[in-house]
Amino acid sequence: MRTELFTLCDYAKNDGGKLTIVDTFDVVIAEKLPWRAYFGFALKLRMENCDGGKELQLKIIEKDHPDNSLFCVNTVLSQIKEGGILATTGNLKGVVFEKEGDYEFKILLSEQEVYSFPFKVKLK
Repeated sequence: MRTELFTLCDYAKNDGGKLTIVDTFDVVIAEKLPWRAYFGFALKLRMENCDGGKELQLKIIEKDHPDNSLFCVNTVLSQIKEGGILATTGNLKGVVFEKEGDYEFKILLSEQEVYSFPFKVKLK
């Protein structure tokens, strides 16, 4: 599996593989802490043979505390042929960041990390 695209953004939409991505960023600016953030993500993966039944997990962690997930979603993939593309988006509402610092959006397949997107949370 190869990550062709990943970004955090203000809004993301997937319309049959055509991705709409509005205002990308890698720093979340918080008005106050704790901060209840609203943002989106866009993801495009190129898959090798995937027999199906593999679990795809997306999660946000604080870099200093990797066992503490601020957001986590799991889904089981159906069979994907060689060179198949998985394109997905999501808009997250209410992810709470307690403090400034370094965070990561992680993508795992069958509990193996395949991509990590580092980002920061800063107080305005």
